Amino acid sequence: MRAEKVVVALLKAHAPLLALVSESGIHAGTIPQGQPLPALAYSHISSVEHQTLGGWEATAGVSSRVQITAAAKSYPVLKTVLDEVRRACNNK
Repeated sequence: MRAEKVVVALLKAHAPLLALVSESGIHAGTIPQGQPLPALAYSHISSVEHQTLGGWEATAGVSSRVQITAAAKSYPVLKTVLDEVRRACNNK
């Protein structure tokens, strides 16, 4: 499964985040102008395939980086939204 889909699923499953940002407020790429705030945007940054010790087997796994951009009307709300994004995705 693509990293972006995993992150979006984690965000949408985290009720405290959805209390702040609606599901329709989570966007791929950029946050559209005129979007009600707070809102989130996500982008795939990079992926690295990890090889097994033998080196000839199929890849052992992939590490991916996904960037989340948040926008809100005030800095305290922005910080709260970003805290909930971290909680939604932390160690998962």
